[in-house]
Amino acid sequence: MTPSAPPDLQLRTPAILGSIMLTAAIGLAGGSHHLLQTAEHRARLTAQSLAQTQHRLRQAEQTANQTQEALSRHASLLRTGISSPPDRVVWIEQLESLRKGISIPQLDYEISPERPLQPTASSTDAPPVLLANTLHVHADLPHEDAFLKFINTLHKAHAPIRPSRCQLSRQEEAGRAPGLTVRCDLDWIYLRLPTP
Repeated sequence: MTPSAPPDLQLRTPAILGSIMLTAAIGLAGGSHHLLQTAEHRARLTAQSLAQTQHRLRQAEQTANQTQEALSRHASLLRTGISSPPDRVVWIEQLESLRKGISIPQLDYEISPERPLQPTASSTDAPPVLLANTLHVHADLPHEDAFLKFINTLHKAHAPIRPSRCQLSRQEEAGRAPGLTVRCDLDWIYLRLPTP
């Protein structure tokens, strides 16, 4: 028969083992709490990073949409012919064709030199410049429909036209067929784009 351990030792061993296990449990709980705080901190940083990325993505999508709209407007503007350089010979031929086609008894015209429609900025980056050539017209037309046909034909044949001044008056002189006297200033607009 083995001698039994003293009662002190019998009580001390479980207490020591219990305190070791308690210390280990406290260490595990502290380590778990630290891991949990670290994981929560990383989760917050990840959420912030995701929010910033989503914000940048929304901004990039908005910029892409605005760029697409601007390119679409630019292409539409170019289709109007506004960026084509003026061709005075074609204008004169068109006016002479109109003289014969509408039977205009009198047609006097003068095309002014090119001038900017807006002040030009003095910068190294050349912005687009809006230019105009003014067509001064003095004509005797048979009636208002002939005037509208005259303006519409010029408008379709060239770059955009902007009437800056137009005066129409009836002809009622003895010995002359009734008609319409027209004095108009029409700006043919041209957009000079910067060279790439």
